[in-house]
Amino acid sequence: MINFAKLPQEERNIYLKEAASRRALRKLIVEKDFWVCFALKMLFEIPEAADKFTFKGGTSLSKAFNAIKRFSEDIDISVDPGWLGFDGSNSPIAAPSGEQFNKRLRNLNQACHDVIDKRIMPLLETKLQEFLGQPVTRKTYLDFNIDKETKSSVLIFNYPTDEKDTEQYIPPRVKFEFGSLAEQCPKGTHFIIPWVAEEFPAEFINPETEVSVLEMERTFWEKATILHAEYHRKEDSPMRNRLSRDYYDVYCLSRHDDGRRAMQNLDLLTSVVKFKQTYFKSSWANYETAKPPTLKLAPPEHRLGELKKDYQEMQEMFLEDPPTFDDIVSHLHAVEKEINKE
Repeated sequence: MINFAKLPQEERNIYLKEAASRRALRKLIVEKDFWVCFALKMLFEIPEAADKFTFKGGTSLSKAFNAIKRFSEDIDISVDPGWLGFDGSNSPIAAPSGEQFNKRLRNLNQACHDVIDKRIMPLLETKLQEFLGQPVTRKTYLDFNIDKETKSSVLIFNYPTDEKDTEQYIPPRVKFEFGSLAEQCPKGTHFIIPWVAEEFPAEFINPETEVSVLEMERTFWEKATILHAEYHRKEDSPMRNRLSRDYYDVYCLSRHDDGRRAMQNLDLLTSVVKFKQTYFKSSWANYETAKPPTLKLAPPEHRLGELKKDYQEMQEMFLEDPPTFDDIVSHLHAVEKEINKE
């Protein structure tokens, strides 16, 4: 993979454009897919941290499991809280009071920010410049910030490209989002490979990257409980952007063998719910009813118009003809009934 990253932009473009043509995708998407894989390779080859990170979320479903047929661009990483000094008796859950619990949560978040900003970013930047050289239009490849909504640590990888930075939906840069409030089990080792390497295997040396990934069974219930919470969101509360992709993902996972197995593992659902009730308390999410026979997956009627519009905006992200949103909703109603054993 490194040999391809080192090619001049003009030469990379020859392969990227042809791969995009073969897959009926934009070159921007195939190029970003390559840099997502490259960024993961660089991150998981940092010796002191590789076993402390777990790749999760939508991009893991696409790249590690090929379970969803949409381009997913952000890299969600959970960070082992024990590595940050917050395991055992120091963990928030072991705090003797609610006040101490909240204090430990704040300290855990700050410890994550400090590690990503002051330790991981310099190490990753050094690796990037070792293989890619100095950035042409900026001092560094990486920027650090804190997500205002999720409070997660964010690294932005401004990868080499000739794409104009005017894209609203698919910007030509890779976003790492690091969070320390996430369960890391069950997890396993999986391989990822860029699409351009699948199209031109002879042009790549060691195109695969081995990463630690949250297993699909847990991701199914993580996303299913998002949908359950959204069903109970107050009608006057605004829906978050790009939510329709979570409905699509659960649709796909519930048709996948691993997702089907997850549907039978209600102990894992209980574990996910307990974690969210502890660390992501919500007055409206109704997590206590996220179990048979009251689990909700399909959206409420008053959200359908907004979700259909959101779903329409993501059409260029799909790698094949997607189901209609009406089909997704119909299927989720059926899955709901199956899990609730109605």
